[in-house]
Amino acid sequence: MSVKYYNVDDVIHHEFFRGKTATREECDDLAVSLLDCPISPVPIQGGFSYTITGLSTEWIVQFRKETATLSRPHHGGRTADRVP
Repeated sequence: MSVKYYNVDDVIHHEFFRGKTATREECDDLAVSLLDCPISPVPIQGGFSYTITGLSTEWIVQFRKETATLSRPHHGGRTADRVP
């Protein structure tokens, strides 16, 4: 069996953006405008979201598939409203 190494850019492309109407560049541009600083993807991505952090990991921006809603009762007031 061959070993497959995790590559964050491959995961982002194949798991989140493939076949979608939004592009990674559009999401990155929105994240930069929200955080007002350079951004980078978090090192481990989920299968239903694209998560970005700024210079500080205090704030993140997460793009989710519409079918993968965030459980507000579980996360409480730590979530922001959906940005179209």
